[in-house]
Amino acid sequence: NPYAENSLTISYQDGDVLYQSSSPEAGEIVNVIVDCGGGGGAPALPDAPTNLTATAQGSSAVYLSWNAVNGVDGYNVYRGSLKIAPSITATTFTETGLESSTTYCYTVRSVKDGVESVASNKDCVTTEAEVPSAPTNLAAEAQSSSSIVLIWGSVYGATSYKVYRDSEEIAIN
Repeated sequence: NPYAENSLTISYQDGDVLYQSSSPEAGEIVNVIVDCGGGGGAPALPDAPTNLTATAQGSSAVYLSWNAVNGVDGYNVYRGSLKIAPSITATTFTETGLESSTTYCYTVRSVKDGVESVASNKDCVTTEAEVPSAPTNLAAEAQSSSSIVLIWGSVYGATSYKVYRDSEEIAIN
C-alpha cells in the first residue's frame, strides 16, 4: 500500500533467492543504501561496535563503554531509537540528567564516511534510587529518667523516618 504510514519494504537478491523485509517495528532504525550505478557500488557498512556495557552512575547518570572499531570516523550513541550523542570519537560516553529508578537501553553504531554500521549489542541499565537527604536540626529533650523526645526538621518527599541509637534501628516514625 503506497499510502500506508511508516511502511517500508526492503528487497535484495542473492543468486536465485529474493529476500524481502517489510514494515520494521516502531522505533527500529533501518540503514538503506541505494546503488545509483556510479560504478563503485554501495559503500560497505563499517563493523559494529562490540561489548557495549551500560553502568548506572548514581541516580541520574549512565556510563557507557564499548570496544573500538578500527578505521571508523566515530560513533553515534542511541538511547532506544533516539540519537543522543552523534559523531563522538571516544569509546566511552556518560549520559547525565536522567530520572532515578528508571531503566534505559542503549546501542552504539560506528560511522565511516557518513555510513552507519548496524547496531552494537543492546545493554539496559536501571539508574539507582534517589537517596533522600538527612533530617536536620535534631534535638533531644528528656521527658523522664527513662524517656526522651526527638524532634527534627522534615525532609521533602520523605514518607517515614528510621531512628537509630548508635547503629541499631530502634524506631520507625
